[in-house]
Amino acid sequence: MSDLLEDLRDIRALLEEGGLAPNDLISRALDRLEADALASSRDRVQALHKEVVAIESLMQGQKATIAAELEKLGRGQEMLRGYSSLRTHDKAQRLNRRA
Repeated sequence: MSDLLEDLRDIRALLEEGGLAPNDLISRALDRLEADALASSRDRVQALHKEVVAIESLMQGQKATIAAELEKLGRGQEMLRGYSSLRTHDKAQRLNRRA
């Protein structure tokens, strides 16, 4: 079984590169974190804490980026719905004039 600190550093490296860390890797690390922290020295716990804080910060940054992208997509969808509505209304007006 790999070292928890190494796993946390791997997750951090993936996030720093702009990638997404696999959920199973994060889940395994979180499952082992409490037990490892209780059985470790103060220096190791501080190193684990430093990695967890860095990972949280990177994930918050990714969350903000994803939220901004989703907001852009939402505005684009609203604009497309508005355009479709205008086209439908224009077509209905033309059909009414012909009738």
